[in-house]
Amino acid sequence: MRGAALLLASGLGGCLQIEEIVTLFPDGSGKIELRMASSKAYRAVLDQKARAAGRTPPASGLPEVGLFFHKAEGIVALKPGPVTDDGAWERGSAIGYFDDANKVRIPGSKEGFFDQKYYLRATSNSLTLNNPFRDVEAKYLRILGPDAIERLRVERARFAAETQGMRITVRVVVPGSVTDTWGFTSKEGSAAAVAVDNELMNRYLGDPESDEARRAKEITAASELRVVWTDAKVDAERLAAWKAELAEVKATGIVPGVGGDLNDLTDDEVDRLFIEAQIKIAREQIRQGREAKARATLESVLKDYPKAKAAQEAKKLLEGLK
Repeated sequence: MRGAALLLASGLGGCLQIEEIVTLFPDGSGKIELRMASSKAYRAVLDQKARAAGRTPPASGLPEVGLFFHKAEGIVALKPGPVTDDGAWERGSAIGYFDDANKVRIPGSKEGFFDQKYYLRATSNSLTLNNPFRDVEAKYLRILGPDAIERLRVERARFAAETQGMRITVRVVVPGSVTDTWGFTSKEGSAAAVAVDNELMNRYLGDPESDEARRAKEITAASELRVVWTDAKVDAERLAAWKAELAEVKATGIVPGVGGDLNDLTDDEVDRLFIEAQIKIAREQIRQGREAKARATLESVLKDYPKAKAAQEAKKLLEGLK
């Protein structure tokens, strides 16, 4: 997961919850589901930072989840989920589908916390993926200064408050009974998982020699995550349902370029995806009767993308609110 390291290390990331679920089938096909939730408290922090920098506050504390798959190799279809806002949390999701796990590659950025490349490697009885928590502390120190961890320890109470509710989980579901894992902290049946939350991080800051600190270090020290299984078998009904799901999402063509890789998305298309995500948020706000929030969301789109064709829908919605 490209965002996990940033969220784990950042005091502002505590009010975000991320779950990545990789599901693999016997023929090597499968899907990567990314679920993200942003709290009202996190949104308030973003607003404060934007105003301090003289920028317009973002319309949402939730990034367009589907953009995590931008420029991905091996992702043959993308299914964005709905964006919901209950006043306390904004939630979004996206599912990337693949025919062959061994072809999945998602580039990281050239700098910062997003510098890891995402990949999958599969055999008939094992699955390996990059560890998004690897070397997080070293990256944090490199970017924010050598005293960053000590500063967090001094301001531990503030950190604990800002990270309330943080949880980042990577889970895999494989076509067999899990026998061994590396880098994961739990396994049951055909699933294995590793999770980091604010409680683990706060205890680590409080006592670097504690059991929690050792567990955190073990999680970040693993070069990769790997799971091995036996008795590879998926019942016929579940397999048929999966094949139908994969065929349907390939046929829908939700995102331009789906059916091959997503490398051909231009900057304009990325902007379009972002605008459409903001419009979805505004529609949900309107549905909930939160017209002032919807108006602010739509006005932000028109201010930042005044000439974009996709923004015309935002203009129509805004006119309907007046």
